[in-house]
Amino acid sequence: GVFGRVAARVGPLLGRNYEVISGIATVDDIVAFERRYVPAFEAVGLNEAASRVRARRERLVARRDELIAQARLLAAAPGTKTAAGASIGEVIDELRTVAPTDPNVNVIVTAAVSEQRREAQRLSGERKWDEARAALNAALALGDGEELKGLIAQDMARVEQRERDSARESLAAEREAARAAEREKIAAAEAQVRTL
Repeated sequence: GVFGRVAARVGPLLGRNYEVISGIATVDDIVAFERRYVPAFEAVGLNEAASRVRARRERLVARRDELIAQARLLAAAPGTKTAAGASIGEVIDELRTVAPTDPNVNVIVTAAVSEQRREAQRLSGERKWDEARAALNAALALGDGEELKGLIAQDMARVEQRERDSARESLAAEREAARAAEREKIAAAEAQVRTL
C-alpha cells in the first residue's frame, strides 16, 4: 500500500544504520525531531526508526543530566575534577554542546565563576600568587561577556597589587632584620671592649 511505498522511500533517507538519528547531537534537536517525525514513522511502519529516535533522546537527556550533576559538584569545589579527570571547563563545554539552551548552564557557570573568584581571593591571602591567577583564569575560561572580563581584570589587578605590597613588606622586614643584626654586632663588640 501507500504506507509501504512511503516507508520504502523514507527509510533510506535515515541512513543504512540510522546515521541521521545517531548524528543528532543536542537534546533540543532530538526532541524536535522526535515530535516532528516519530508519529509519521510509526504511521508508515518505520518502528525501528521511531525506537532509535526515542533511544537517542533518552541517551542525550541522560548525558545532559549527568553533566549538570557533575558541573554542579565541580562548581562548588574549585580545582577538582570528575572521576574521569574532566575539569569544570570541559564539563561545561560538553554541556553546552549537548544542551546549548539549557537554563542550568548559566546558573552553574555563574556559581562556578563565583567560587573560582572566592578561591583566588583565598589563595592570594595565603600569598599563593600564581595559583590565585590560575583560579581567575579558570573563571574567565568558563564564562564570557564584558562584565566578567572586567571583574576578572579587577581581581587580577588586586592580586598583582597584593603581591607588590607583600614584596615591599618582605623587603622592609629583611632590611629591618639586617639593621637589628648589625646593632647586635655593635652591641656585642662594645660589650667586649668594656670587658677588656
